[in-house]
Amino acid sequence: QAKRLEYFRRLFLPADEAAVTRLKNEKPIFQEMTHDGLHVASLYFAALGDRLKLIHVFRDPVGNIYEQDLRGFGTRIGSDPREFQLTYSWDNQSVSLMAIGREEAWLSGNPIERLVLIVDAMFRLNVQGYLDLKKKEREKIYFIEFEDFVVNPFPYMKSLEDFIGERFGRAKKRILKRERCPRKLDYSERERRIEKIRDSIGDDYDEIFMKLIKDYDCKPWLEWK
Repeated sequence: QAKRLEYFRRLFLPADEAAVTRLKNEKPIFQEMTHDGLHVASLYFAALGDRLKLIHVFRDPVGNIYEQDLRGFGTRIGSDPREFQLTYSWDNQSVSLMAIGREEAWLSGNPIERLVLIVDAMFRLNVQGYLDLKKKEREKIYFIEFEDFVVNPFPYMKSLEDFIGERFGRAKKRILKRERCPRKLDYSERERRIEKIRDSIGDDYDEIFMKLIKDYDCKPWLEWK
């Protein structure tokens, strides 16, 4: 956001041979933002090699499931044309790619149970995606815990600058203020959400959910640093 005029100018530049020359001369950072890209990080490294640096944000699965349910996400996959993602057909019904191997549980699950399956699958795929990388590739990944960052972002800022190799501009304070960082979190709210989710899911899904919380709370990424 610090170079808004520059980004705006680029929108009107022609996509001709001169664009290649500009890329070689200016060497701009190619910024790609994607959900859960860590699970396919090997593809990014295969394409970009040691030029790639990846920042992965871990999000508490409790808040993730709870807030996605508020947006009706568990009912939208395969039915809402505004929710665009890949699915596949199972018994003539659309199933999320994150439910591979759990198709029957997906089809029989209620919206929150489906979210439990999705969030659990993505967490484990991201962890495995990191473990599958080579040592030198792992060193190119920076981890942030969302709930920790929003409470106290400042320790992260300097290390992020060092990791990226660039300094944040004057917009840093404005952006942090806009995103309400730092902010206070009510940690008792997490327990309330856990109980609400558990009251809405069956025993099989509850087992998956509680195992997910346990594994997430171990914070494996702290051991990877």
